[in-house]
Amino acid sequence: IVFRPTGEFERDKQYSISADLSQLFEDVSDTDKNFTFKFSTLPISLRGNLESMSVNTANESTYDFVVNLYTADSETPETVESLVKISENGTLSWVHSDDGKKHILKIEGVAGGKKVKTMEVSVGANKIGAAKGEILSVYVPSSEEFGVYDIRYVTEPERYVEVVFSKTLDPSQNLEGLAQITDNRSATVTKDGNKVRLYPDAGRKGSITVQLDASIKSKGGATLGEYITREIELSSEAPAVKFIGEGVVVPQSTQILVPFRAVYL
Repeated sequence: IVFRPTGEFERDKQYSISADLSQLFEDVSDTDKNFTFKFSTLPISLRGNLESMSVNTANESTYDFVVNLYTADSETPETVESLVKISENGTLSWVHSDDGKKHILKIEGVAGGKKVKTMEVSVGANKIGAAKGEILSVYVPSSEEFGVYDIRYVTEPERYVEVVFSKTLDPSQNLEGLAQITDNRSATVTKDGNKVRLYPDAGRKGSITVQLDASIKSKGGATLGEYITREIELSSEAPAVKFIGEGVVVPQSTQILVPFRAVYL
């Protein structure tokens, strides 16, 4: 039996559906003829993560951020864009997925201060029932200091360790031997603006050590000034599926969704 609503379900609401089975089947007893079940719809909500931080090419004292935002259900670009607020000044541009569940926000030209500061991405006041509050916060580097902003392990579309610096790197400096993975056969280093990629040997698993030499220079001539080592864990998980929630009916959908986490499937 398929129940098809005549309109969209409302967000964050519990529904009860009853059916008289005697109207559909013969020989249904009085005790069995009334079939009832309940379900609830999700409230609108957003979660997010920082995808990247880059030095702005037009003004290298400012920064560009790419933030991925996710909604539980399909939402229109207008709805999402009206909800999201940024605590720093910058130029905003959006890309929305076809299914309306992933929303990529690019924030360009965020000014760096004399000290590190925090930029908050949050849900602002609204009339559609979305809870106000912080989605995520990211730190904005000081425009006067040169250092390491982040080091992360990336697996898609290729496998590498990305080192993100707070300033554009000196394009003429050869970083082989200055940025490296300990005990790695491959010494390949690629550089793009304020980012460096290091490539772990094929099949390497477990923990690796990233080494950054104090002599690494920015485009403006500043040096890193300290020898940095960082332990990075390479994923070695086996293929698996893990259920991470309960099935729910979402407002703009006719499906029951069961969220799960998949590894290497």
